[in-house]
Amino acid sequence: MKLWQKNYLVTALLFTGVLFACVAVLVISSARINAARLRDGAISEEKAIAGALENMVLHSETPKEAVVRGIARQYEQNGTYLMIRHAETEWVNLLAFEDTVPAGTLQWSARDGRVYISIGEAFRDEYEMTFQKDVTEQTTAMVQSILAAVGLCMLLSIAVDTILYYTMLRINQPLSRLSHELRTPLTVVRGYGELLKLAALSDEQRYDAASYVVEECDRMKDIIQKILTMNDKGHIDRERISIADLKQHLSMTWEDVAIETKGESVYGDQTLLISLLDNLIGNAKKAGGAVTVCLSPQVFSVTDTGRGMDEKTLAYVNDPAHTARPNDIRSGLGVPLCHEIAKKHDAVLHYASRAGEGTTATLRFYNSDTTL
Repeated sequence: MKLWQKNYLVTALLFTGVLFACVAVLVISSARINAARLRDGAISEEKAIAGALENMVLHSETPKEAVVRGIARQYEQNGTYLMIRHAETEWVNLLAFEDTVPAGTLQWSARDGRVYISIGEAFRDEYEMTFQKDVTEQTTAMVQSILAAVGLCMLLSIAVDTILYYTMLRINQPLSRLSHELRTPLTVVRGYGELLKLAALSDEQRYDAASYVVEECDRMKDIIQKILTMNDKGHIDRERISIADLKQHLSMTWEDVAIETKGESVYGDQTLLISLLDNLIGNAKKAGGAVTVCLSPQVFSVTDTGRGMDEKTLAYVNDPAHTARPNDIRSGLGVPLCHEIAKKHDAVLHYASRAGEGTTATLRFYNSDTTL
């Protein structure tokens, strides 16, 4: 795992943890407030019923049991269930389930998927009442609001983590590309540095070697600028490039590669096209066999006679943005960069290959200036 990916993982986990902790605090506080509201409402209703029963029992001219049963059945329609006992005689019992609650006690109960608040009450020393309130709808709404908050939290976390990932990827991508693209010129500079240090050279040879070191340093500077610029804006500055100059550069960098040319010039950014060709040639040499490069105003091609690619790998190198990178490709950076450089030049990069028969990478230009 790369350093930026580790940093992203730590940041994403930290953000997600803090977000869920904050939501948990809010959800728990809200749940407690709603539970207290339901409890206080049940207590108020129970006290009102107890007061009404006591008053009606004292002043009713009809038989007391009939009054009590009438009140109990009225409340039953609204999800309030009562059990009332006088002395040892049970006048009415409409409880949703049998539950003995001591006088002055409140408890929460769950039966058959329903939620109840039960309260025990005693008045005038001879009457006992058990009050049950069905609060399933209210608690269900409370649970749904909690789940909605958790779901919203998850969506927010996913959205922020996704934005964070692509932001860090966008920041890191130019740096990764730079490290990848600077390897070839750095290798050349080191080679000529070793040559200047150890070999006995004539003044002319020393001058040529030093000049090439300076040229490669300038090229590295140009690569840095071009890749960063390519990442920030949607176009590149193009100009006429001598095919002979491209051949000369490639010949000095890749001495054992056969280079064929046709035509005089191509239209594009020299630094980026050299980076693309260096990537293609480097990948071809890793595949083994002889490597041949053909340069013309309309088409660049790099062919090797190496091990070739299977269908899965070929699908990846032809469309790295939409195909999973095969495990045997250790660094997928060069291929996507080559495709992006091709796109900036209004060109299409295509690989043709068969396992054991080699590979040909073809860059075909479609901009009007090049194809004239």
